[in-house]
Formats: sequence, structure tokens, C-alpha cells
Amino acid sequence: IEIPYCQELQRIDVNVAENQSDIRFNFFKEKILPKCELGTVIFIPSYFDFVRIRNYLKNENESFVQLHEYAKEGKVAKARALFYKKEKKIMLITERFYFYRRYNIKGIGSLTFYQPPAQPKFYHEMINQVDCNYAHVRMLYTKFDFLRMAHIFGDECTRQIMSSTKTSHALVSR
Repeated sequence: IEIPYCQELQRIDVNVAENQSDIRFNFFKEKILPKCELGTVIFIPSYFDFVRIRNYLKNENESFVQLHEYAKEGKVAKARALFYKKEKKIMLITERFYFYRRYNIKGIGSLTFYQPPAQPKFYHEMINQVDCNYAHVRMLYTKFDFLRMAHIFGDECTRQIMSSTKTSHALVSR
């Protein structure tokens, strides 16, 4: 990470793996989405979670654009332009889209990882695209995301985070 940002890691308490999708979505809907500001990118590893969030935002008439692996080039260009010009508040982006296209997203003021990315380098690459000197970088995780987090932060740091009684952690990159 080139610029030192404060990264907020927000744990979602889930006891059964089968429930994590619903619990994560409800947590996001109630606690994270209301805090989203103009220029927020939400990075979503799973296409199924992406569809769920997209449909929810449509039903709520939220101002957003979407970048996913099935989007045509023209729609991608238009979405990127609307987001950069601040005509749309939120950009949803799937990990698979980013894997194949690797666009540099301009206009990111806030970055939320809905779940730790499967490809650890995407975490660092996306943070390096944030525009502002002060930006909010946030990642949601559950105890079932241990391996993904260990690939990003290392085993020791991840063990400390996972074993803590705190539900929120702040890390500053060096």
C-alpha cells in the first residue's frame, strides 16, 4: 500500500457458516450502507452477493453504478464516467470483473470490501486507487474468512484480530 490509510476491519459475528451470507447482508444494509458517502466503491467477491446488493439498491432507489463481469464495454465506460463525475454516489464492483479488466477506478473517496477478496493483491491494488488524502477504507469479515485475511495481513496479525473480543480494528499501513 503506497499511501498510509487507516483501514477499519469490522467483524460480523456468525456462528454457523450457512448463515453468513444473510447475516453479512443484513449487517451491511443496517450498519454500512447508511454511512456510504459520495464516491464510495463497494468491492464484492461473490457475484451472488453482488446481485443481492444491486437488487436492494435498485429497490431503495439508491444512486449507484455497477461493474461486473457480464457488463458490456459501453456500459462500463458510462458507469466509470458517471462515478468519476460524482453523478452517482456508489459503485459496485465484482472481484471477477476486476480480475479480468483491471481498470483504474478514478474518484474513489471511500472503499468498502464486502468480504476479504479471494485474491489478496486486489486488497492492496484497490486501496492504492483511492483518490483522497483522507479516505475511509473498511472491510467486513467473519471468522470463516480467516484464510483470506491471512493471505492479506499474515497469519500472526490475523490470529490476533480473530482472537480479539473487539468487533472493530483499525490498521494503518506502513
